[in-house]
Amino acid sequence: MTLSRFFWIGFLLIATIGLIHIIHALTLGLQVQTFHTSFTANKLREGDLRLLFLSDIHHFSLKKLKKELQKLTAPIDLILVGGDFPHTRLPEFLQLLKCVPAKWGIYGVEGNHDEFSFLQKRMPEAGTLLNNEGVMLREDFYLCGFRDPWHTQVDLEAALKNRKGEPFTLLLAHQPDQALEMALDQVDLMLAGHTHDGEIAFFGLWRPALTFMHVTSYNQHFRAGWRQGRNRLPVLVNSGLGCHLFRSFTRPQIIVLTIKKADQS
Repeated sequence: MTLSRFFWIGFLLIATIGLIHIIHALTLGLQVQTFHTSFTANKLREGDLRLLFLSDIHHFSLKKLKKELQKLTAPIDLILVGGDFPHTRLPEFLQLLKCVPAKWGIYGVEGNHDEFSFLQKRMPEAGTLLNNEGVMLREDFYLCGFRDPWHTQVDLEAALKNRKGEPFTLLLAHQPDQALEMALDQVDLMLAGHTHDGEIAFFGLWRPALTFMHVTSYNQHFRAGWRQGRNRLPVLVNSGLGCHLFRSFTRPQIIVLTIKKADQS
């Protein structure tokens, strides 16, 4: 086989791979995935909980998000936002979330692209910003949230200060790396975002941004979905809604998480 033939075969192969990823970016890469998932909690005694979890909104279309939220039919107990709010449209975003009935309202944490003082000022209009702190939402359920470590120190002791007894403890954080860097023995489940699932994943298998960019210290470990932290801590990583470039073989995502009471029989 001549050198020129090798060149053209290689060129066509690369062009085909590129075209496939461009087609995905222009189709599924623009469509929001509503990921329904569940987690069984031995510490829950008073019944199941259903959570709506969003993260990394950035410049994502609020009109498109509204359409997805209107499709939700099951009642929601709690809305969680894992940081990187849409700052220039924050009031509109918060009002949009308020249109989703949620028994315990809206809680959020700071992301690495957020300005904490601005969030702290505006968030009370619709919900609560967790500043290395937590709240007992039920006798068997404790919610806590971290500040972003790129901005300030994370304080686990302060986040767990209001915890009473041995409730199921849910930690909301922007960056998932803390699940491997900290001893979170009193936490039962961690929710995080930040990595955007790498945004571009070659055929969904490898995400260059997670390996070569300063997104996470753990390579591909914290791609979107169910992951594990230290001591097998369950971590649910949200792909997020917004992105910096475009998405290919990843999807903008919202998560509906049902925390189920374990069968005691």
